[in-house]
Amino acid sequence: MTTVGSESLDRYIVVARAASVSGRLAHHVNGNGLAPLLKTPGITPEAIAGFCEAATHFHAAQPWQGIRQDVTIKVQCENLGVQPAFVMILGNGSHQRGVAIYFDRGWLTMTLQGSLPGPRIAWASFLGVFYRSAAELPAGEASALREHGWTGPTQTYPFAVFNDAHAEKTRELGSSLRRPSALELQVLEACLRVLPAFIGKHSTTEPAVEDVTVPVTGGQLAMTLSWMTEGAREL
Repeated sequence: MTTVGSESLDRYIVVARAASVSGRLAHHVNGNGLAPLLKTPGITPEAIAGFCEAATHFHAAQPWQGIRQDVTIKVQCENLGVQPAFVMILGNGSHQRGVAIYFDRGWLTMTLQGSLPGPRIAWASFLGVFYRSAAELPAGEASALREHGWTGPTQTYPFAVFNDAHAEKTRELGSSLRRPSALELQVLEACLRVLPAFIGKHSTTEPAVEDVTVPVTGGQLAMTLSWMTEGAREL
């Protein structure tokens, strides 16, 4: 059981090499060998349109300018299971933009601390959106994203990916990229829609816990957002 004392110790993680997290993650997330999102089982054109709309809004809002690189957001929602996930906004101090949703707090902490050198930064499982050039996407994906609603810059497109890391008990740690499932893409759409407003509304120096219902493709998604270690529900 985690104590309040230990929570406070890593409340603000300010360490060397943290600024390189976005760039190092992006370096190990390459979409060239993956299938286009539209060919992923369960992903519909409507789902891609919703994702593109949310990704366009997120990119235009530039929420990375309003949050320090050492602050993350705890997210709880049904699509992620019973355990909370932890969202890192990519872009503060880096040209790499996007969102990475981690499922294990320990791995996130090691990532922020720069404790995972080289390819080891991709040992942790995460669901993410990276804004990439057309050449870095699966073949044909850039044109499909434009067709289904991406209205951001033509040099940059949202790339949705899931990093399936091997479990710690395996002999050799590593990672394997895949495209997100329909439910995972729905989570990304919801986060891209709601995170800019949450970051703009709440100061990172004050406790913040907010219940939101986000309209997404196919329905609505109920979520609870809070700063990673702050807010009455966290403590």
